[in-house]
Amino acid sequence: MRVEEYKDKHFTEFYSLYLDWDMDFTVNKEDVQTRLAMVLDHPENRVLLVTEGDAVLAYAQIRDSYDIGLEPYLEIIQLLVKKSKRSKGVGKLLLQEIETLARSKGFSGVKLHSNIIRSRAHVFYERNGYNYFKCSKFYEKNLHK
Repeated sequence: MRVEEYKDKHFTEFYSLYLDWDMDFTVNKEDVQTRLAMVLDHPENRVLLVTEGDAVLAYAQIRDSYDIGLEPYLEIIQLLVKKSKRSKGVGKLLLQEIETLARSKGFSGVKLHSNIIRSRAHVFYERNGYNYFKCSKFYEKNLHK
């Protein structure tokens, strides 16, 4: 297993992994491809993969975050490990790489959001030294209606 940056050659495997997410909505292949290109078009974003041969076992979208009143930090926007590879060290390897990257940039730490229903993910993060520090509500306004 190794951690590497996303490249276009990974898209088919990446999309297959993305569908492994237990989301309550679906995203078609073209939308994922378009959104991925938009993410990667901004230099503060990166997509890291854990690969084994041609297989993509996990991914994380990360972003350099600079907020008024906070020290700069690296934010994990999304992290997903293939269901069949969970609890096998894949996610831990990805977190370690993210933390190494954050340190190399001089960031104060790594932060992430995790849906309240993802109790297994919460155990994973806490087992890897992440502390639950804030509870907040997440609002949205649909501008396309």
